Order: sequence, then structure tokens, then C-alpha cells
Amino acid sequence: MGVRSDNPGDSADRERFDHLAGAVAAIAGQVEALNRQVAELAREVEQIAAGGRTGSDAPPETGPTGARSSPAAGESTLEILVSPIPELALVALVETTLRSLNGVRNLASVEKSDDSVRFVVQPDPDADLIAEMKQAMPVPVAVLDSDEGSVSLSLQWN
Repeated sequence: MGVRSDNPGDSADRERFDHLAGAVAAIAGQVEALNRQVAELAREVEQIAAGGRTGSDAPPETGPTGARSSPAAGESTLEILVSPIPELALVALVETTLRSLNGVRNLASVEKSDDSVRFVVQPDPDADLIAEMKQAMPVPVAVLDSDEGSVSLSLQWN
């Protein structure tokens, strides 16, 4: 029951419509994937807020660097203090970023207090973990203090 036209512009309009419809479908798929990621991060934040499992007792997960597990005896760890963390959701953002870094072999624990979070990681000794974090974080990262076995970082949210 559609109206048929012999107007040559109709073909171009139809192609443009089909192209735009395909683009909308692709974006909708990406939005759905982002919604799933947001829901997963929200669940992790709720677990942390409720005193739930942390990286040390969470099940191993796989990522770009392979299986994650607790550091073996004798393996070095690095304590990373990150502040400010004005919102609980940002804990999950920083944790997810750390877990994705090639320089992090294992995230052993996460501890939130006031406006900071303390992460204990097993770093790859050959990696420049701070440079990786600076590149991966969506905000600038400044090193406040650093010594053997610990580093204090400030995130510039504004």
C-alpha cells in the first residue's frame, strides 16, 4: 500500500535512510554493551560499599595478562593510594583500569576510606605502572609521593 514514485531522488533518500538505520542499530548495540558494563560496575561498587568481596578474595579473573591470583610468597607488591575519590562509583573505575593494565599481574586488595582508596597490586617488575596508569585513566594523574613498595597518586577530576 506504499506510494511508488519514479523520482530519481527517492533512490538516494532510500540509500541514506538505510545507511542511517544501520548506524542507529550499531549505536544501539554499543549502548546496550555499555549498559551491561555500567550494571556490572554498579554491582561491584555495591559489593565494595557493603563490605563485600575485594580483589583478594574475589574469584580469579582473566584479562589481557592472563589469570589473576594472589601473589605467591616472596613476590613483590605495590601499595597504591589514590585520592581524591569523591564518589563511590569512581572506585570501580580506578579498579577496572588497574585490572586492565599490562603492568598489573594481580590486584590483591582494595580498601576504601574517606576520599581515598588503597590498592595492593603485584606489578610486573619490567613495567612502568605509573606511565600505564597515566595513559589509561580518563583524568590526569599526579604522583604525590613514591618510595619502595608504595606510591600515592592524585587524580585531577576537574
